Amino acid sequence: MEKRKIPEIFNITTKLEIPYFQRSYVWDEDNWKRFLDDLKEICATKKEYFMGTYILKQKSPTNPCKSVIDGQQRFTTLILFFLILSLKKNDYAMGFARFFLNFKGEIVLTHNHTDQTIFKLLVTNQKLTDSQKDEYKNNNVYLAYKYFEENLNPDEYDINCLFDNIYFIPIELEPNDDEQQIFDTINSLGVRLTTAELLKNTLYSNDEIDLFKNTWEKCFEKDQYEKTFWDTIVGSRDKHSNLDTFLFAYINICDNKDIRYKTLFNSYKEYLGQTINNAAMKEVFIKELIEYAEIYRKYINPDIQSVVLNDSKNSIDRLNIIFFGLDTTTLLPYCLYVLKNAQPEEANKIFGYLETYIVRRMLCHDWTKNYNKKFKTMLTQKIVTFDALYKNIMDGADNEDRLPTDLDLQKLINYDHTNAQARGILYLLETGLRQPGKESTSVLPLESYDLEHIMPKDWKQYWALDPSNDTPDNRDNRVYHIGLFGNKTLLAKGLNKSIKNREFSVKKTGVAANLGYNRYALGLKTFDFDSYNEWNENTIEERQNKLLEQIKTVWPYATVR
Repeated sequence: MEKRKIPEIFNITTKLEIPYFQRSYVWDEDNWKRFLDDLKEICATKKEYFMGTYILKQKSPTNPCKSVIDGQQRFTTLILFFLILSLKKNDYAMGFARFFLNFKGEIVLTHNHTDQTIFKLLVTNQKLTDSQKDEYKNNNVYLAYKYFEENLNPDEYDINCLFDNIYFIPIELEPNDDEQQIFDTINSLGVRLTTAELLKNTLYSNDEIDLFKNTWEKCFEKDQYEKTFWDTIVGSRDKHSNLDTFLFAYINICDNKDIRYKTLFNSYKEYLGQTINNAAMKEVFIKELIEYAEIYRKYINPDIQSVVLNDSKNSIDRLNIIFFGLDTTTLLPYCLYVLKNAQPEEANKIFGYLETYIVRRMLCHDWTKNYNKKFKTMLTQKIVTFDALYKNIMDGADNEDRLPTDLDLQKLINYDHTNAQARGILYLLETGLRQPGKESTSVLPLESYDLEHIMPKDWKQYWALDPSNDTPDNRDNRVYHIGLFGNKTLLAKGLNKSIKNREFSVKKTGVAANLGYNRYALGLKTFDFDSYNEWNENTIEERQNKLLEQIKTVWPYATVR
């Protein structure tokens, strides 16, 4: 195992560069305190200390400069620490400059565009003006410098001891190696190197700062509000940031190949190819990427479950429930394409039929394994009209990509759907049946509802079978009916747990201050609880048939509502 100590990593022949558009230095006081404590322990025990792996990548076969793929935070902290330690020991020249500056007096580590100026000023021991101190007062590089200045006791640290005992394990990559794959495998910092960070360093060179500011920065990093949106993690199954979710969708629009999140950046590199060396072609690519990002920002709402869905008509808002309430983002690339290229009226009809397609298949428990391929065909065929979409879907009427018919629904809806599936479908059904502004009660956001089994799963205490009918077949029949769609309802959150398993009459009226369905199911078009005086296997089937008729109204087979 190759070990490298600090003087072997940093010396006058070293030329390291943090990618120009890489994330900023982000360590904070907790990191700095632990760092000081660890280095103090090294000096006390004189034992070797492993500071992790680092990853460097040679920029090109003819360029000796190496990019720091992994190690930015630790390298920056080490340099600032030794800077302050040498200054406090009055030994800047021999204790710092001879290791961390080259023969021209330049720092051996060039920082990203955000931290470059302040890092260079500090490390070359320049005296900051009052205006510079004010400008960088919230910059973490400057804050780290100030923290070490205030908390580092030079008597507790020995430069030579630290140089002798701190070591790293190097990983050095060639220009064509896939740094994302290596980084994700090692993941030594626990913070994933995102596709966005890698891509912007590929798309923009150091002398294209104006292009960067007018495109990428303006769209994704304009202010903290925008940064927060794009950095927000979305999805309950496969979790990705909004930005990576968008970038995955965009490359699927551009490229016909099968794309995977794990190799997302590599897919971009392969797709771009020599385009990256052609300024005009690259700007066209960036321009379209930003156009699609603005569409995503305007119409795609990962927070849809926390807002009221007032739209009963065909719309992208309802598909947001499909994307994020029912974890079906596979159709997102095609929907972005439609938003950009279809006429608004055609787009809404397309969205309505996609909703029908997904919901009917989910109700029938049809497989989703071919969704990537199915929606890819819609992109390759450049479908931007309802008629073309209808033909595409109906072409699969006799195979596993089929749109379930009304008869299919009748036969296959008896599958015991998950709570998340049933809740999302019932919510879309409920909102689809409503006429906004003409209802006596208002619908709530999706996250405000629970999925309730009217006849409870734990039925034996309050829903016991009559002793004369208590047979294995009847018990199995009861369990089967409890899982049916007709036994499930939305219920506004708040129903007391103490009555969730109680008799139907108690669940309807509640007990004392614990209100029942008369409060939490009031006004639901999918469950008219007042019309039922009892609840059993027969009423479950009766309600299921009513739901089927509502389903066929909201999601008709051969057209859109």
